[in-house]
Amino acid sequence: MARKGTEFVAINTKEVAYFFTDHKIVFVRDFSGRQMIVDKNLAELESELDPTVFFRINRKFIAHRKAIDRFKPDNGKIQVFLNPEIKEAVHVSKEMAPEFKKWIGS
Repeated sequence: MARKGTEFVAINTKEVAYFFTDHKIVFVRDFSGRQMIVDKNLAELESELDPTVFFRINRKFIAHRKAIDRFKPDNGKIQVFLNPEIKEAVHVSKEMAPEFKKWIGS
C-alpha cells in the first residue's frame, strides 16, 4: 500500500520500479513514473520483497531488476542507471558490488 495525498493506493510489486528514501521519507516509483509515499522503511520492505527480483542497491534504494537500465564500474563501486530516471547518481558500494554482479547475472 502506498499513499498519494490522503488516498491509499494498492500497488502490485510487478509495477514497482524502485523504492527510495528522501529526507527520511520512503517513496515508491512505478514504471509509469508515478511516485507515492510508503509507510514502511527500506529494511522492512527488503525483508518482504523477492530477492530474485529486487536488490538493495544502497542505503537509499531498492530496485526491481527491470528498472536497471544499465550499469558501469566506477572506482570499485558500480553506478546504476534506473528507469524511470532519477536525478541523482545511484551507486552500489564496493562491498556489495560482487553480490550485485552475481544477482544481475542470474
